[in-house]
Amino acid sequence: PIDTTRPCAPFVNPRERCAEGQILLEWPEPRDCGRDIAFYQIFYKRFEEDATFQRLPDVPGNLRSLLFSPPDGSAAGCFLFIAVDSSGNLSQPAQQFCVGDECIF
Repeated sequence: PIDTTRPCAPFVNPRERCAEGQILLEWPEPRDCGRDIAFYQIFYKRFEEDATFQRLPDVPGNLRSLLFSPPDGSAAGCFLFIAVDSSGNLSQPAQQFCVGDECIF
């Protein structure tokens, strides 16, 4: 049978590391819909009002975190995650989220 079931969109918990200029992104293992995640597509843009996202390198499906250093060292930005399973099915995009306002000194 052909697998056409989409994996669940990941629920990402971001934490700013202001002093280091980094953002720690963590997400739990999927539980209810598809555990065969091959990789995650991650997209980043600096400001919410920016028109387009930049695709970051894919993250293997067995990982549950990413330590990201924004190019400007700000520990701020907006993200979008998509899970991709072993059959190439894409999840719905996770809710876009932005972090870093707490890092303004």
